[in-house]
Amino acid sequence: MPKKTPIKTIQLPGFVGGLNTDADPYQLETNESPDCMNVDFLFRGAVAKRAGYESLTTTQTETNRRIYSWQKQGGAEYLITLDEVGDMWDYTSTPAEETAWTDPTTDDEEVMAIAALNNLLYMTRLNISPKKWDGTTVTVITPSTFDGTSSRFPEAMHLLSAHSRMFAANVDDGGTRHRSRLHFSNLLDPETWDAVDYIDFDPDDGQEITALEQFGEEIVVFKNHSVQLLAGKSPESFSRYVVDSQLGTVSPRAVVSMGAQLIFFDRDTGVWGFDGSGFNLLSEKINEYLLDGINYDTARFASAFVHRTSLYLSVPWGASTYPSRTFVWDSRTQAWSQYDYGVYDATLHDGSIYAAGLNDAAGVQQLFTGVNDDGAAVTAYVKTPWLAPEGPEAKSRIRRMDMAFSAATADVTVDMYRDFDTAAAYVSQTFTTDPGGSLWDTFKWDIDTWDGASDQELLLTTGWGQRFRTVQFKFTVDAVDEDFQLNKVTLHVSSLGRVRGEA
Repeated sequence: MPKKTPIKTIQLPGFVGGLNTDADPYQLETNESPDCMNVDFLFRGAVAKRAGYESLTTTQTETNRRIYSWQKQGGAEYLITLDEVGDMWDYTSTPAEETAWTDPTTDDEEVMAIAALNNLLYMTRLNISPKKWDGTTVTVITPSTFDGTSSRFPEAMHLLSAHSRMFAANVDDGGTRHRSRLHFSNLLDPETWDAVDYIDFDPDDGQEITALEQFGEEIVVFKNHSVQLLAGKSPESFSRYVVDSQLGTVSPRAVVSMGAQLIFFDRDTGVWGFDGSGFNLLSEKINEYLLDGINYDTARFASAFVHRTSLYLSVPWGASTYPSRTFVWDSRTQAWSQYDYGVYDATLHDGSIYAAGLNDAAGVQQLFTGVNDDGAAVTAYVKTPWLAPEGPEAKSRIRRMDMAFSAATADVTVDMYRDFDTAAAYVSQTFTTDPGGSLWDTFKWDIDTWDGASDQELLLTTGWGQRFRTVQFKFTVDAVDEDFQLNKVTLHVSSLGRVRGEA
């Protein structure tokens, strides 16, 4: 009587490890992915297609570079943008242009700085008179010469409202540029700046201040290759000290607070978390891929925002001169993923996330809105690592593969690759996660129900071909109105016996 081939059941543990591009695909943990796009890795290891976005109706023709949500004390909450030529747009109800300024140089390298104090919103940049907005009217302010004169405001690269003062860094003083200087206004008076109220942050180190962010009670001052802290709340108590002289950033909008740490992107070393005393590299699994893939010359346009438990970092990717790729980091699992779009800026407004300049487009986009991008399909895929059920020296065959999906409307294409050959799929099959009234062929009768009451669809699939030593699977959805979430994968594998080379 012929000997029966034993069948081994292997359950893949999901993708809780997320994207890992820096390790060899054969050396990955079984819960990691060497390649994915437009997916989110969920807390328990499931993988789902990312949410889409919708563009708000607008008459804008220029790309927005900044977006800001501002709530007046006891008043309305405003959503405004500043475009690449300096015009301000109020999106609070319907788009209405406020002429903040017109850029006479058409130089879009400098992006406007924004901060609020005393129920006024201040906007500034170099070489153009600052402005303020009260929710109705834009007013020009005379540039400050830091002599204590009232009704003045500095031309500066960076603004921060903290400790009831306005802080301005990398400033112009009567035509003289002070790249490493941090000025601060009078208490509760953002339009009076005394000549002695400034601090120089190592002005002879060949760098410049590139970002400001409040972290707890301290102000973190970033330079190209330096991170420094300003402690204290008044000129009498201010003290400065360097916490690192190697790390830094060139991206003023890629610094963001998230929980108990300040996260920033350094185009030379990666994505870092700072807890007030030490630094932790967050991008270890994707670092080489990230740093090799960015457009180094335009990395200053990188931006970051936080939504729920995830960090979203947009960077100019490849030859793009604008943010065109977003990397997503889940703070709970430490898992990374990536999206095929990027944004110049994003903000939380009235419970939703709005973005400026998504893929360099004009107008405003609301993120996380549905399953399509402005009605266009989102192509999402994820690959497993290379798997060798019996070791790479032995041959195997898949007898059956079981896949559990959350019930949704999607045709999921599953590609099987074998023995490190990714030129073309060895086997490709497409399955529906919404069988409707028919459960024949694809679904098992005693698991699903005729009335669609189950929230899970279990596919018990065969037809995966002949022998292999290593195997990899890719799951893809790519049509309009499709959604998918893959929860579990189980392989039923039989060994084909002898190790290669055995007699």
